[in-house]
Amino acid sequence: MLSQRSKFNFIIIVSLCIVNILMTESFFHSLPMTVDHKGDITVDFDGVKFTLDFDFTLTVNDGDCIYKVDLTLPEGDELASKQGTRNGSVHCKSWSISRPRNQS
Repeated sequence: MLSQRSKFNFIIIVSLCIVNILMTESFFHSLPMTVDHKGDITVDFDGVKFTLDFDFTLTVNDGDCIYKVDLTLPEGDELASKQGTRNGSVHCKSWSISRPRNQS
């Protein structure tokens, strides 16, 4: 059983989340979309490129980092349990360590 303090804390947290959601502006855009020769769809949203390829891999490129997420449809156990896992990766140019070349 929850204590009075725990209930109060829960109510405060939920209230703050609701206020945050209500204060967030949402908007919709008509975004330019291209389809390449492989059938991959790319949408540009404020300079960030979102690509969904034929095998349901979502790629997001913000100019520095490239994020990839497997969005394969759920099957079998995942459908039954309504949960599962997907692979994801991120690689950023800013993470690279530039090394000076030996000049000879």
